[in-house]
Amino acid sequence: MNVLKTLSTLFILGSLSFISCSADGAAEEKTIELLQGHWDLVEAYRNGKKTETLTGTFFEFAPENKLTYNLAGLRENVTYELDGQTLTPIDSRQKVTLAIEELDGQKLILTMVMRNTPFKFMLTKK
Repeated sequence: MNVLKTLSTLFILGSLSFISCSADGAAEEKTIELLQGHWDLVEAYRNGKKTETLTGTFFEFAPENKLTYNLAGLRENVTYELDGQTLTPIDSRQKVTLAIEELDGQKLILTMVMRNTPFKFMLTKK
């Protein structure tokens, strides 16, 4: 009888784990779908203070996890990885990790830390 209870418990836990992984994958697919397109910076904050020095910054997300962006005057064409709400450009000259704070069809808010300085980017879809 104990063996049956143990097997039942393992089956239920395994099923829940599979459902959870499937849900995470679906959420990431939705995020990737919403990211697709060209996003222009409308407002930026450095160390919590509004900054104008990043005017002209953009992020352009393409199929197959391709990303073009121009932070700090450097235009980069990279592949990115998405883990939940964390976006990491791969093989970038700038080693950064971006957190997606908000994302809908027309608004994207990203945060990151570069050279020990926190940044917040508010972008709109072109």
